[in-house]
Amino acid sequence: VEHYSANPTSDTDFMVSTYAAQLVVKLSEILKKEFLVNDTSSKNKHIKEIQNYVEQNFTRNLNIDDIAEHMFLNKSYISRLFKSETGLTISVYINMRRVMMAKNLLLAGENAMDIFYKCGFSDYTTFYRVFKKYTDMSPEQFKKKHSNI
Repeated sequence: VEHYSANPTSDTDFMVSTYAAQLVVKLSEILKKEFLVNDTSSKNKHIKEIQNYVEQNFTRNLNIDDIAEHMFLNKSYISRLFKSETGLTISVYINMRRVMMAKNLLLAGENAMDIFYKCGFSDYTTFYRVFKKYTDMSPEQFKKKHSNI
């Protein structure tokens, strides 16, 4: 976060938001352990399980129904829980993770038309729209801008 704040780029807001979300979850875990010794941390276990499942499956056509089915929980419950604990919806979290992977692949020299499927998007149009939403630039603009660095 300090690095992105000290050296702002067009994707600073996105990266700071991503790291801040992860920090909020971690701080929540620490504070609950510190101050709520009797808490069973079932909420934290669910959040961790959601994050782990997303991490393992974001490259496929993943949605809230898949996560709820995997966890044997109601999708409304896990949606509310995740939002209250992280400040993000599950779909935003999934898309942020996908865009992070796309950025890494673009920086590694891959073509945007070739990576959308690798990142879990079903079509290029959706990939383009989501990428632009989170980075304020197209995949091609991102690649061009950062290939000169």
